[in-house]
Amino acid sequence: MAFPTGFSPIESVPGKSEWGLDTLRRSFKTGYAADTAILDTFSPPKYTTDLANGGIHTQMFLTDKTVSESSANASRLDLVYTGLLNGSVLPPGQHKVNSVLQTSQSQISSIPVWMTVQIPQNEFTWISSTEGAGAPITNTAGGGGLNAYRIPGTVTVTNNGTQLQNLAGFGGLVKVKDIVYVRFDIVYPGPFTVGQVTQYIFSTFPYLVTSIVSNTQVNVTPFFNISYQGKITYYANLSFGLHPANFTVVSIRWGCGLSSYFLTLDPNLWGALLAQLAFTQLTSVITESQEIVPGQFWKNTQKATVQVLPLSC
Repeated sequence: MAFPTGFSPIESVPGKSEWGLDTLRRSFKTGYAADTAILDTFSPPKYTTDLANGGIHTQMFLTDKTVSESSANASRLDLVYTGLLNGSVLPPGQHKVNSVLQTSQSQISSIPVWMTVQIPQNEFTWISSTEGAGAPITNTAGGGGLNAYRIPGTVTVTNNGTQLQNLAGFGGLVKVKDIVYVRFDIVYPGPFTVGQVTQYIFSTFPYLVTSIVSNTQVNVTPFFNISYQGKITYYANLSFGLHPANFTVVSIRWGCGLSSYFLTLDPNLWGALLAQLAFTQLTSVITESQEIVPGQFWKNTQKATVQVLPLSC
């Protein structure tokens, strides 16, 4: 709009809003009383552009106007615009991580287990010109299973149970701190006849990956002190791995009957094993948007929190 007679520009002061958008304060001296100068018929209405009001900026929108009166026919009018000055871009998002404690209950072979964990909550705040646009997490489906993956080929144990070998290659799947589960057959010498063998089939045994030697070999620490490691002759092609859980175990408890799982294991690994055997994780995502300039700019906040859930009940 064109200002009526009696409005004279004083100064134009650029700045930044608390969300990182540009601001521009244009001040005018008027020949009107404050109650008159503030009217939309005399000064621009809110949310009109700087360009429409005689300025040059197409993405600066009038978000506030104030007036102070010095006499009955003299006042100062301040117009505050918010948006993007010509040539500006949207401000970068801001990321922070909070942590909360969570306790979850599950069971292993009908024996109850409890685990208290410290879980991360990722919070990302950003400005957009379309509501919610630019969210870092757009697909919230899945997220459980602690990121399980199948290992191709045949995995064998070497070096007295401290290395896993896969001639077909691990394909870049296995990472340090992963837990690799291997299904295997164990062959013992027969108890009665010389040369006789008896085959015992077990389900799986877990190994903690400590370092990557090559695409075909990784160093591991067995979770259990398996006295018959040297007698294992064949590992079936049923191996899989789990990437580490996205939380920190603070405390654990379990009912009677599980001590055999942990007695030969380094206590520092108890929480990691329990997390893999009895719990899964799911990431819940909540996105909220607040309109800063109606129809033009939004302040968006996305919170992603890990939920620790029982693997089975």
